[in-house]
Amino acid sequence: MRRIANYNSNNINNNILIIFISLHYSIGISGVRIAAAYA
Repeated sequence: MRRIANYNSNNINNNILIIFISLHYSIGISGVRIAAAYA
């Protein structure tokens, strides 16, 4: 049971990372410009 729980938590963390990275790249240059405007 512990192995399954650990695997699931790692899987969730990886999914969050993948979502974050894909969002980051989908925003891309326009996101960088927005960040620079607010910086």
